[in-house]
Amino acid sequence: MSDETLPKGTRLAAWSWIVLGVLTVIVALLGSFLIDAAQEMMAAGEIPGMPAMRNAGMDAGSGLVLALHYMYAIAAIAGGVKLLQRRAWARTTLEVLCWVSLVLAAVLAVTWLVMWNTITMKMLGQNANTAIVWAIGLGVDLVLTALCAVPLWKMVVFLRSAPVRDAMRSDPSS
Repeated sequence: MSDETLPKGTRLAAWSWIVLGVLTVIVALLGSFLIDAAQEMMAAGEIPGMPAMRNAGMDAGSGLVLALHYMYAIAAIAGGVKLLQRRAWARTTLEVLCWVSLVLAAVLAVTWLVMWNTITMKMLGQNANTAIVWAIGLGVDLVLTALCAVPLWKMVVFLRSAPVRDAMRSDPSS
């Protein structure tokens, strides 16, 4: 099976993951620079309140988070490239990344709601506008979560489809 006979949508799926992987590397690189700058500013006492956050372990996990970003990016890029080459493991890798991303989207959605609830209650207290502002935050949360989750779910369905599975099986070197 040549590249021209890959199931429809395979190139789009593969290139989506390759681009996402490259963007994740860029985010991780920026994160590395920001962490270094923040640590220098904390050491110089230029960021009020940061020592308390640091003592609370806020920067203790930054290295782990960056490592996870790089691992995710490498898996996304390799999975996308190898999906184009019809490697069976690439389909599985990208499906796992979809599930991980769906879980992260759900965690982010819940985190946003908790933060939004805290912010609106502290800023507005219990008054007539609180419910409206909270509902706007909920709406934004739901829309952004759907914008992430729906394409990921469609990708899972696509990667599990019979034509994609068959295309990956037909390559003897997978």
